[in-house]
Amino acid sequence: MTSLRRITPLRQRYLEDLELRNYSPKTQEVYVECVSLFARHFGKSTELLGPNEIRAYQLYLAHEKKAFWSRFNQTVCALRFLYRHTLHQDWIIQHIPFPRKESRSSFHLAVSRCFARPSAQPGVSAESGSTRPPLQRLDQTHHRSYPPPLCRSPDYAG
Repeated sequence: MTSLRRITPLRQRYLEDLELRNYSPKTQEVYVECVSLFARHFGKSTELLGPNEIRAYQLYLAHEKKAFWSRFNQTVCALRFLYRHTLHQDWIIQHIPFPRKESRSSFHLAVSRCFARPSAQPGVSAESGSTRPPLQRLDQTHHRSYPPPLCRSPDYAG
């Protein structure tokens, strides 16, 4: 026998607002989860939480939970939607900044730190730190012939 969980009027209104604006079922599910975790973190309804709690929760996600950028962004979007469309508290929106997107260079830097020093890896030269063969000059490479393309453009001279 399954037990039905009672939906609060605020959650019902939030879901209706998401549906009216044609959000996908998956987005609705994620947004409700984000808002629910926000409210549970403080043990209060979101109607009673304001800019100070939003900021504290963002810091909690970033520093303690070490949430991925995508999850942090989903939470920001969910809270902005809640306060703008469901609670009609537009003044709070300015207190919910979007996070800066992670740069690829920081990602690659973090990944590169996962690997051991080049001299400690077998088969890696200490000078280059690479297992790739050295680059060859164009006149040293072997030329490979490819079959003609199936569809030729008018500019093709071949």
